Amino acid sequence: MAEEKETEISLDLSKLFQALNKHKLAISLLILLAIFYLSFSIRLATVNEPYLLAADPHYWYRKTKYIVEDNVPESDPLRGHPEHSKLGLGFFPYSAAYSFKLAHFITGIEFYRFLFWFPAIIAALSVFPAFWIGKELYSNKAGLFTAFFIGLTPSFLSRSMAGFFDTDCFVILLSVLTVALFLSAYNRADIENIKKKSPIILSILAGLSLATFSLTWGSGFAYIPWLFIGLFIFHWLYRIVIAQGNKFKEKLKHSYLFFRGHLLVYIVLFISFICFTFPFQGFAPLNSVTAVTSFFQTGKAEGGIFPNVWVSISEEMSASFTEIVARVGTPVFIFGIVGLAILFLLFTSNFGKSSIYPETFFFMFIWLAPTLYGSFWAVRFTQMLAIPMAICSGIAFGVLFDLTIKMIKKYG
Repeated sequence: MAEEKETEISLDLSKLFQALNKHKLAISLLILLAIFYLSFSIRLATVNEPYLLAADPHYWYRKTKYIVEDNVPESDPLRGHPEHSKLGLGFFPYSAAYSFKLAHFITGIEFYRFLFWFPAIIAALSVFPAFWIGKELYSNKAGLFTAFFIGLTPSFLSRSMAGFFDTDCFVILLSVLTVALFLSAYNRADIENIKKKSPIILSILAGLSLATFSLTWGSGFAYIPWLFIGLFIFHWLYRIVIAQGNKFKEKLKHSYLFFRGHLLVYIVLFISFICFTFPFQGFAPLNSVTAVTSFFQTGKAEGGIFPNVWVSISEEMSASFTEIVARVGTPVFIFGIVGLAILFLLFTSNFGKSSIYPETFFFMFIWLAPTLYGSFWAVRFTQMLAIPMAICSGIAFGVLFDLTIKMIKKYG
């Protein structure tokens, strides 16, 4: 009997990586669509429930029904009884009402049943701007991980399941969409050519998104502009520090091009924001932006003879550190801190070099710090904290994934 020859089986990983790199755009798109499908499918677990999932969704159901039936009263007959308060609608019920009319025309779906699908669809769409943020701050892979965390983090899922017909789904979507558009404009600001079209167009779109946010969530949007302003201040100071020259005036002169190029992004963004909000709310949104600096000190008057009624609502009560971690999600919180630490190390190790790490670290730190502070004042703000935590988690996994690939290429 002839002896069997042993055949050596080997896998050329370099060719595999080359093939993956060649089609990385298509692969990224397929993975992103899979994340969207998973995020949407999980939210449909409650789509066949007989009633909307909480009390507030019925409040928004009533407003949306007024619009659908083209019978919007001047005052709200059920809120503030016996003195009827003025009926404020906002963007959310209008978007749901007109979306229903389109969906009903195409599919014939019933109104009440459509309200179950609407928040699940809107929240699942958040994975696309979330991917965009991760890509702008670090890489495509970080964008995919960021999309995964935004789409599937339990704190978001719990308030955007099918039937949870409330503004939370839009709060998630518009938060990440506004930031994605702003970062895209900011990163494309050309210090040599301030007339470049792409950052101007993106700034206008960011202003529109921020305006839609303010028309959806009242003054809740107002912390977002301060994130943008904080990034500009920190980043400009950093550019002054690393600029050529020994005297402050010399450094300031050399950093002028950065200041001029990026300032245009802010001017265009805020002008477009005012143009989109003024016809509906006047200067009220600007007042909200200025008032947010003292919100945590005045928003909850727990002392005094007659405390603010908001402190009696569970979501407005103060939170402990343990409760904050639990609400954000322990894995997301841990990896969020890890991600911020990694960004700090990348920033310090590349100090003075031309890289994206300064603005990435500055922006995420500025986003995390006030939302964490706000979460101690009111449990509700943990939802705002969960967004930057999810993004930092995505960046952490993106960095670790890159390190793993490098190790495989080196030793595989």
